[in-house]
Amino acid sequence: QATNKPPCAVPAVSKVNKPVITLADVQQSYSVLRSSICKPEIPTKQVIEPAGVEPKELQGMSKSARRRYYRNLKKKEQVEIVSAPIEAETDKEPTQRIVRGLINSGNTCFVNSVLQVILACAPFRALILHISEFSFPIPLPLVSIMVRFVLSYESGKENLSYDPKEFVNVLHRFTKSSPSAKREQEDAQEYLLWILDRLNEEFIRLIVHLGGNTSGSLEEDDEWEEVGAKNQVNQVHVVKVKCSPITEIFQSHLRNMLKKHGTKNAAHIQPYLSLPLDVFPAQTDSLEKALKSFLSTEYLGSGSVTSSQMSFEQLPLILTIHFARFRYEEGRCNKIKKYISFPQDLTIKKTHLSSKLLQNTESVVPSYSLFAGKSTTVILLY
Repeated sequence: QATNKPPCAVPAVSKVNKPVITLADVQQSYSVLRSSICKPEIPTKQVIEPAGVEPKELQGMSKSARRRYYRNLKKKEQVEIVSAPIEAETDKEPTQRIVRGLINSGNTCFVNSVLQVILACAPFRALILHISEFSFPIPLPLVSIMVRFVLSYESGKENLSYDPKEFVNVLHRFTKSSPSAKREQEDAQEYLLWILDRLNEEFIRLIVHLGGNTSGSLEEDDEWEEVGAKNQVNQVHVVKVKCSPITEIFQSHLRNMLKKHGTKNAAHIQPYLSLPLDVFPAQTDSLEKALKSFLSTEYLGSGSVTSSQMSFEQLPLILTIHFARFRYEEGRCNKIKKYISFPQDLTIKKTHLSSKLLQNTESVVPSYSLFAGKSTTVILLY
């Protein structure tokens, strides 16, 4: 998504005195980001046909064929392409997102691709715009950079490129190299997780400073017992995590059920900001097959643990899926280059939900719509 156009002159972000953010303001951000959920903010191209009598070759054509005809016309005065914002599912009128290119300042396309994706993420954008109305009582370096970036990006003119130099200036924190070292191409998936981890840490630090609670719904105990199907007693172990608006948007929880010989079964519940899917098997050529394989029962032989099965314990607003395209064999790293398809809409099957989540969802079948995707990473909007 890089562009060679010269950067536009970006107006300076207003420096008026802002109220200091309070715990109530942070708590309000949860409802703000949830209410922003709408259909993906991908502009829909529609053709406004010219006035007057239609050409004879269009008579009898289907609507899709007519659109193809107008798109192929070279004379711009005969057709106008407009971008229509997709209607939101809330009562609030959606604001159309500014679309601009980002400048590649030298091996920074992985930065630009991540920034474009999270800018297109409606809940994340709503969160940043909400907190931009306040000042912070403690230093929040990356949150502040993100706020300035979103405000500056959206204050410029559409179609004029923007230089995300503040993110480039802190790349050494991600690469753990000297600030003066020559930049190299990095993995966009790793950079996305680094951004989300750092933002999450800063939001948690802010909430704690304001006297808030960062405990989530899965933090009540480290370990307890539950009665499952057929009155089977299971030991449940939860990996504790601190919660923030970032985890509210991106974090899922998966239950790994381990069945054991002659003792209680064990369930381990772990958080994921990105779901890693193995695409190495020859039959795995789509996201649906990779997800099915990841969540299917794995039989482990005749040891104390006989089988393992993953299921969703908690679904996020934004589901991020990572195709594991690198495989280490005989001391070498090989890339899996085969094509993996992913759908526009993904329905999470009930067999992929834990019994607890299945009870909570009742008759509603969870589904996601694609709004960003590439060969290694797919991001879907709930």
